[in-house]
Amino acid sequence: MFSLDRTLAENSRLISYRYRRGTTAITTNKSVKDWPGIFGGDEALVSAILDRLLHEAVVLNIRGRSYRLQNMEEMVDRESFARSES
Repeated sequence: MFSLDRTLAENSRLISYRYRRGTTAITTNKSVKDWPGIFGGDEALVSAILDRLLHEAVVLNIRGRSYRLQNMEEMVDRESFARSES
């Protein structure tokens, strides 16, 4: 099992290293406002990470249904229809 403190510290070092050196892409299904709670409530460290990540960032916020979930539902519907036709 991993420690949240250790993971947060490692992420902080990685983001600090990457800051202004190159592109960093992060994907998540969590809002930025939820990050302090996710990372153990260390708001100061999360704030420092976000400061570096969001400086000169392009943030894409995609809303709507998950394509994976939608594809799964369509597949289940097709299988159910095929069984009912048999």
